[in-house]
Amino acid sequence: MGEYRGKDWQVTSTSVRDRMDHLYNNTDMADLQILAVDETWWWGQTVKDFTAHKLVLCASSPVFHQLFYPSENGPEVPSCVSVAQSSNSAVTKIEIEGVPPIAIEALMEYCYKDRFDKSDYENGYSRNLLWRLWHAAKLFRIRHLFQLCSEALEGTMCEETVFWDLNYSLVYEEYGTEPIKKRVAAKIESLGNCLYEHPNLVWLESSAVRELLKTRFEGCSEPIIVVNNVLRWALYQLDRTICEEVEGQKDANIPVEARLRMIKEIKEGRVKEYTADDIQKYLDRVLDLVPWGEMSQKDFINFIMDSGLLNQDQLLTSSRAIMKAVLNHPERLCKSLYAIRTDPTSNLTPLDNYYLTGQSNNKGGQALSRTESKEASTPRTIDNGSSVYLSREPHTSDSKLHDPIKTPLDTPFTQNFAKMKEYNNTNNNLSSETPSPVRSRPTMKVLETTRLRRQNESVNRSEKELLLVE
Repeated sequence: MGEYRGKDWQVTSTSVRDRMDHLYNNTDMADLQILAVDETWWWGQTVKDFTAHKLVLCASSPVFHQLFYPSENGPEVPSCVSVAQSSNSAVTKIEIEGVPPIAIEALMEYCYKDRFDKSDYENGYSRNLLWRLWHAAKLFRIRHLFQLCSEALEGTMCEETVFWDLNYSLVYEEYGTEPIKKRVAAKIESLGNCLYEHPNLVWLESSAVRELLKTRFEGCSEPIIVVNNVLRWALYQLDRTICEEVEGQKDANIPVEARLRMIKEIKEGRVKEYTADDIQKYLDRVLDLVPWGEMSQKDFINFIMDSGLLNQDQLLTSSRAIMKAVLNHPERLCKSLYAIRTDPTSNLTPLDNYYLTGQSNNKGGQALSRTESKEASTPRTIDNGSSVYLSREPHTSDSKLHDPIKTPLDTPFTQNFAKMKEYNNTNNNLSSETPSPVRSRPTMKVLETTRLRRQNESVNRSEKELLLVE
């Protein structure tokens, strides 16, 4: 396909697409040479030349048209596209920087053959290609191809692709990836522990890992699993082969002790190829967002306290948070927040959730969502079986969280408050349904009788007081 088929190829071609197929990447009548370069592309060639025709590309893209036939009101040509000198004056040479050759090839197949098959983009490799093609279509303003790529991204999103989708939705945020980011967030939320144990986690950029940790809901996954796989990510960025297999275990199955031991050996200089600074630069990118305060005190002491992962300030802050949680809820001594919340025998109240964490329930100190803010500002009556509390969840002010107001209501009145309220509501309803009769004004005779009665009562009191004095 694309090779010269003889002098009579025009005669044997039965459609425009067939004739374009002959011209695709063919030097016949070609007047354009494209050099595609992307040194960051991991999945194949990073540099490649293509032969093309200005007529075809200009008919497909207003950006190419502006590049070769500039007009005053034409679209802006991206800075990654430049015209280079060519030894052949009949052929124009352009360079496209930052778009991998495989994506330019796919773009040219669309321009020449009108070819795009959504089923080609469902695994990890092709997912990367689909995002790069989406980016190229956006750069060159090929609207229909961009729509096809967007539909394919949304239609084929799944557990296997969500990591690539998160990566690229952050990288290409300036091009309007917010709808895709929302779908990615919903998919991520449903994965739980599987999100961190997935083999594709190591392919995420540091910005994507931080996004995962920042948007993570409190108590939605086991913190020691989060820690182990964040360390897996950091070691993989340093060296893909380091700590690749330990006693027959791979990926997320390697215990956290083995990774902590490897990091300690690197920091102590016992791994010749790397220094402490080499591994620390990757750890520093993510460790500040790890949910240390959700760990059980037992796991924190056994794995983290003497590991050297955290500095003194981080150790102190995390230790205080865990101790506060244990003080309020003794089960946190040996169980993580996730373990308690997923225990089917546990019956937690909102106040228990506050005590479990030792801090406000707001995704590890982030700004509350709109729904959470509304709930947090609403006082609640909480009955935990033994006493009643009026609780107001923490609210934000100047981006700082305040302690909740918890007022025990132990008086007989407040303990029977619900019954009294129900009684009053019932009476109010009855009175509103049955109008009371109109009361007439008292007559003069009634008023005089009342006055005399009160006067007699006053005289009687005075006589009694005199008798007592005598």
